[in-house]
Amino acid sequence: MAVVEGSDIVAGAQLLFRPLPAALGTVGYVPKGPVLAADNADHASAVMDALLDDAKRHRMRWLGVQPPTAGGAVELELADRLFHVNPGIGTPATTLRLDLGKSSDELLADMSKWTRRNIRRGESRGITTRLGGEDDIATFVRLRQEASRRKQFYTRSEDYYGEMWRIFRAAGQMELFLAEYEEEVVSGMLTITFGNTAYAHASAWSGKHGTHKPNEVLEWAAICWAQAAGYKYFDLEGIVATETDTTATQTQPAESASADPYVTAYKMGFGGQIVAVPQAYEHLPNPLLRWGYRQLYPRVERSAIVAKIRRRIY
Repeated sequence: MAVVEGSDIVAGAQLLFRPLPAALGTVGYVPKGPVLAADNADHASAVMDALLDDAKRHRMRWLGVQPPTAGGAVELELADRLFHVNPGIGTPATTLRLDLGKSSDELLADMSKWTRRNIRRGESRGITTRLGGEDDIATFVRLRQEASRRKQFYTRSEDYYGEMWRIFRAAGQMELFLAEYEEEVVSGMLTITFGNTAYAHASAWSGKHGTHKPNEVLEWAAICWAQAAGYKYFDLEGIVATETDTTATQTQPAESASADPYVTAYKMGFGGQIVAVPQAYEHLPNPLLRWGYRQLYPRVERSAIVAKIRRRIY
């Protein structure tokens, strides 16, 4: 949906939705939106009117919205429309961003000594990297599935990643990086590029040859590629940072304080700047459902059945 003034698009949003079971309506999500050409309250109001009209047309019972930037007209409009912050949905609240305007030597110097050592160890022990193509998507998905079983996280199907590849590759906005040891693919990473930033969107590791550090070598190869391609930033995507963290530190990974210590410590080892991501908001258009949700949900949200339903809906 778009808000137009004259011949110019001044605001817009992409609304994703899916049906609930038993024809109960739908649930919706707006990732990284609504977006405004300028921080204009009238444009924010107009795009929210269009968004809520669309939600009503699709009989939406629940709507999640994650703005692209913190503060400003969009977040004020969300508050006025009775949206509430829900940290349990959307992307993580913080991310880690590397400044690719620095030289390769400076980027390496910003890393922890353990990360630098692991990159050099991997390279010296025969880890090689290459760019993958559409034929390699199945291999990447297999790695994701192996990692999913090992680490107990949800992953997408081969059809999903295949369609993502076709869409983003057609626009020149996706690359697949693969790390190999003795011609065996052991790690993979899908990067999405947008504007001046390359994003480490999804990674996977077979769990093999960990002492040869294929993941660190692969991450560094993607960073070097993004720098050579002229991007300004490399975003390692979500981390869990403490309130006092402002930059990645030189601490040993085991000392990093985090709700997800290994993943966060691994990423922070690459240096960079911690950047806050806007929190996600949620809204229940039906006043009765909204009241019941606010009153009853906090009492049962920790139960196993509610957690299962929540995961299914999210």
